[in-house]
Amino acid sequence: MRSRVFRALLAIAFAAAPVSAQELEPGAYTVSPVGNNLLNVGYVFNDGDVTFDPSLPIEDGSATIHTATISYGRSVDLAGRSATLLVAGCGFHLSRPPELPFATLYVSSAASYSNFGAELRRYLASTSNTQLVDRREQGEITLHIITELVESQILALSVAGRVNELQVRYRLSFSVRDRENHEWIAPTEILLHRDMTYDDQTVLAKENEFTLLVQDMRRDAVRQVIRRLARARAPS
Repeated sequence: MRSRVFRALLAIAFAAAPVSAQELEPGAYTVSPVGNNLLNVGYVFNDGDVTFDPSLPIEDGSATIHTATISYGRSVDLAGRSATLLVAGCGFHLSRPPELPFATLYVSSAASYSNFGAELRRYLASTSNTQLVDRREQGEITLHIITELVESQILALSVAGRVNELQVRYRLSFSVRDRENHEWIAPTEILLHRDMTYDDQTVLAKENEFTLLVQDMRRDAVRQVIRRLARARAPS
């Protein structure tokens, strides 16, 4: 009796064929009735800085990318089963820097030297035909820097009372007038902020991080001012 049971189990073991299975999520695949049409349109916007290899002499890179996608599908009868034919395509466009409606620009600041003015000069030299001039009478438009401030605020403290997190703020106030003293842009304030962790055991590294954050916000402020200058028009 035992030998018969053993032989039966042995036969079942050798007769079994390996199978494979796939775990599917409910609703992952849905049968589409034959003759259905599907149209899908998508749009993606990306904007930010571009980092290059440190060995390349390229700085302050940025990109604005518009990507559009479109696809069309139709369900058909294929050998008695429902199948879907899909045609898709996409395209992207790199936005150009805004074009300023004037050829010369003068930057006026209460301080003898403006970090914002220096950053603006670098930006215009690399992306625009507008020239930054040194004298007010040479400029069609005067950009007056009212205030440029860098501030920091404590966000969190440790149990021992040490600073754990800071918020770095960059504040820029400006206005724009032409040679006839007509106001193109009323006094406007741009406020940017970045959060950073802080450790008093690595003061030098955190000071470098602080400087980099301020530089990044200043570049961001330059791009915002350029966009507003591009939309500005002479008062009627």
